[in-house]
Order: sequence, then C-alpha cells, then structure tokens
Amino acid sequence: MSKLYTFCIFAFLSISNILNAQTAHVPNEILVQFKPGSNPENIVKRHAELNNRETSLSLGALLSQPMNIYRLHFDGSGVQEDFLLKALRNDRDISLAQFNHYVQKRETLPNDPQFGSQWHHKNTGQLNGTIGSDIKSELAWDITTGGVTALGDTIVVCVIEGGNLNHPDLIDNAWVNHGEIPNNGIDDDGNGYIDDYLGWDVSTGNDGGDVLVGGHGTAVMGMIGAKGDNELGVVGANWNVKIMSVAGENLSNEASVIAAYAYPLIQRKIYNETDGESGAFVVATNASWGIDYGNPNDVPLWSAYYDTLGTYGILNCGATANNNVDVDVVGDIPTAVDSEYMISVTATNVNDMRTFSAYGATTIDLGAPGQNVFTTAGSSGYSGTTGTSFASPLTAGVIALLYSVPCESFAELVKSNPQLGADYVRYSLLEGVDIVPNLVGQTVTGGRLNAFNSLVIMQSQCGEDICLPPFAFNYTLSQDTIYDFTWTLAQADSVNIRYREIGTEDWTVIENITTEIFTIDTLEWCMIYEFQIASRCSNVEGNFAYGISRIVQTAGCCEAPEEIFASEITSEDALIGWETSFGIDSYDLYFRLEGDE
Repeated sequence: MSKLYTFCIFAFLSISNILNAQTAHVPNEILVQFKPGSNPENIVKRHAELNNRETSLSLGALLSQPMNIYRLHFDGSGVQEDFLLKALRNDRDISLAQFNHYVQKRETLPNDPQFGSQWHHKNTGQLNGTIGSDIKSELAWDITTGGVTALGDTIVVCVIEGGNLNHPDLIDNAWVNHGEIPNNGIDDDGNGYIDDYLGWDVSTGNDGGDVLVGGHGTAVMGMIGAKGDNELGVVGANWNVKIMSVAGENLSNEASVIAAYAYPLIQRKIYNETDGESGAFVVATNASWGIDYGNPNDVPLWSAYYDTLGTYGILNCGATANNNVDVDVVGDIPTAVDSEYMISVTATNVNDMRTFSAYGATTIDLGAPGQNVFTTAGSSGYSGTTGTSFASPLTAGVIALLYSVPCESFAELVKSNPQLGADYVRYSLLEGVDIVPNLVGQTVTGGRLNAFNSLVIMQSQCGEDICLPPFAFNYTLSQDTIYDFTWTLAQADSVNIRYREIGTEDWTVIENITTEIFTIDTLEWCMIYEFQIASRCSNVEGNFAYGISRIVQTAGCCEAPEEIFASEITSEDALIGWETSFGIDSYDLYFRLEGDE
C-alpha cells in the first residue's frame, strides 16, 4: 500500500546566474571604445567577416569624443551577435565593447492624494514622537541658498532628460550657454556642438526638440532647483542653481545615454581648462532612469563613464529601481555600477521608511525623500508624485548646495583639484546622513539625506587640510571567521582600522596599514562586530576621522538550516539536503507521515 509524504522543495539560484541574465538591447548594434591613435574605419573593415560569414559591420555615430566611443551596426542575419561582440573585445585596438542596452524611466505614479506642501524640506509631522524624516533644508538655507561658489563660479546641475524649463518656477534657474548664438548654424563657442544655447538634444543634434519637453523631467528639475523666495509655487533644494537639460533620444537606449553624458563632461572639461572663461561648472548629473536587473558587467562603457566624469569633478546621482529588491543580488544599472562617482539613491517616505524601492548594503549609498513629494508639473502647475526618480534629483540638488558653502578654501580646492573637490563633497554628503533603522543594513550609509548636516561638516572643516576617509570600505568572508577588508586609499598614505563587538565600548585598533587589503582572523564565532576605517595623511597630524561603519556578523551560529530540499524521490526513498553552516558538528533530522502527530 502506498503512503503519502510531503516535502518542501526549495530552488537555490546563485547571484551569478541572476546577474548573468542577458539584458535587453538594441538589435544589430554594438558600442565600442577605440584605443587612442587607432583608425576606427580600418578596424571595422578587419571585422567584415566572421567564421566565413559577412558581418556587414559599419561605423556609426561618434557618441563621445572625449572617450572615443562609437556606435557600430551589423547585419544580424549573417552572424551571431555574441560571437561578433567577443571578436571585437579581443581586437588589440579596442578598449571596450558592449551591446547597446535599452533603458527606461523610473517613475511610480502616485495613488495617494496630492500633498499641499513639501514635507521633504521640513516635516511638521511626527515620527515616533519626534519630528524627523526631512532633509533639514530650512536649516541648510540659513547657511546658503545655492547659486555660486565662494569664488563666484555659477553652479550647474545637468539633468539627463528633457523637461519644461519654461515653467514659471524653473525658467529663472534654466542654464543658458552664453557662448552660443542661437539658431545661426555655427558652433560659436567651439565646444563641438552647434546651436547648443539651451542644452543639447542627442536625437535632433541641437538644443530644440526634447530639451524643453517632458513631464517626468519637469518634476525632476523642480526637486533640484525650483526657484526659491519668488512668491511662487514650490522650492527646490537650491533657491538658485542653473539646470542644464540634455535630452537623449527619449533615453531609449544606451548609445543615447553615452552621447548625453558626453555633453556635461565636455562643458566641465572646457571650464576647468579655461579657468571658467568658457564651458560650464557642472558639479552633478542626475539619471532618473535605468535598467532593472541590469548587470554592470554588461555595460563597461557606461560604467567607465562615471569614473571619467569624476576625474573632472562631476558627481552623478542615479535613481535605483522602483522594486522592493536587493540590488546587491539582482543587479541594476546604473545604481549597481562600481564607481565612487555614482551616488545611488533609494526613496523614503514621510516616516523615514523605504517601502517600494530597491535596496543594497554594498550598492545603494543612501535614501532620500521620494514618496508623495510635491514638485513642479506640466506647463505651470504642481503635483504630488512618487518614485526614486525624485529622491535622486533631490540628492543632486543637495550636492549643488554643498558646492555653494561659504568657504573660499574649498572653492579654491575645487579649482586646483576638481576630482578631490568632488571626493570631499561626496564624503560630506554621505557622512552627513541621518541614520534611520529602516536603512541600516540596506544601504551603504544606513541613512537618509540631510542637507544641513553635510553643510555643517564642510563649514566646520573650512580652511583645514583635508584627509578623506578611504573609499569603498568593504569585506568578504575568506574562511570561517577570517575576513578580508578592502578599500581605496584616495589621497591617504595609510589607514587605521578599528573594531568592537556591538554593545561594547572598547575598540581594537590596527594602525598604519599601507596596503588596500587587510585580513583579520581573530574574530569570535557568531558575533556581530562594528568596523570603521580612517585615513592617515602626511598633511594632517594626529586626528584621524573614522568614516562610515560596516556591521559584520561572523559565521558559526548554531542554528537550524532555514531551507531544506528533497530530490531523487522514489516510492521508498528520498534524498534530503540543506546548506550546512560553519561550526556545526551534526544535525538531527525529524520526519513524519503526513497527517500523523
């Protein structure tokens, strides 16, 4: 007589398998970065055939002159695209090659009633009995309302999408290229763009078309810099800041993204080289769009762009996915890109809670208000809206506000070393967050944006030598309770690491580490530790500022496996399996006939 047993079968899907899933891309297109001095036309001819089949490979548009990136086209019926991509990547004259991936905007239309005020600036509601969850704009504006640096440089934020800068609450903060004469068909300022008077439209090749069109972009721009103190509508993070619009083929694919990022890069590069005589002092860009579940390994050109922008002094904000998923596991583009100059932002609500948006302990830097926020809309109106799309530009707006801190030594640093200036603003932005329980362990900082805190950090250090904490402080389990800690030194000569058990006061300190990796093998089993790292710089004596904490739970807890699975099931046998854990000597397995007690 047969008997019925019940088994719970669990599927284990590795992170690598998830991230290796192919991201949708434009058919028959490949993006390529040619090495300096190479001849793109000759290189394309070298790949006219592959495996005795014609590729019909042809050289398309130059997408980025500074990075020498082109779009290539080929005949998809004659050759397998993966083989062609591999052949191009193996070419000695090509630095990087990838498919042209589709991107999509990130906006969640609100279901809740519109807000009549901008709670994200000053929240008058209650959070656990205390006022909180806003970015303390009203206190920050006591220090600066934005606009220019302490040396008078006009601060610009580039929005990579079109928006209605003719909106009555945006028009006074719209960026205009005064070196260009509009509609005369001439590149008056010699920056490589003709008639880019109001910005740039990648699709049409001028400043018309989508540059001043887009409801989504209008709301984004309002979060950055709706004009303040004008007795009209709302206010952005800055009362005064210039907003540059760069539209890119409706941001439908990656080629348009790369071409769009080239514009602020070139403008800031020219500004640096001419000491502000030409170009634009772009300090931040904003991307409120991206690729859900995207693997950054698939987009090396896009990823590399952020480091290049950073070297010229530009920080880049990205809105993560509007899905409650772990980006560390499932991936995202651009917010999972491994660059210190990509500031990845998730969204929070009036109660400092992340409810609908993505998270990632090693990929998403911070949270910012983005649920039911109130901003500019339409041709002249205002509305409530929801999405990471609005948390990210709020962060970009605060970055611009930090550049206006009344500190001449900082403004001089930015001119002499734009990259270090951007590094310092990034440090102040992330160090100034309010730690909130909902974001601890779900973001790099464990906190939500606070404009006032970050400005105070910069003011308090004005005139002092800067010694920034190392970047990208992280850890991996090497073996059992042995951990490898890694970081990037920035301008430091060496670092100190300290750690302690959670709940204790005494730190164990390891001093003067000159490498960018250190192994710690003295930790106890099944314990939770707090780790911090500080820079030691030759220009700063004695006082080492420790940066953001990393919380580490060691292995070896004597706990039952969370999941079991059954396989090779027959009428008499079944193979039962589970994931083992370090430090456990044996297991007791219990089973019963279904229905029995």
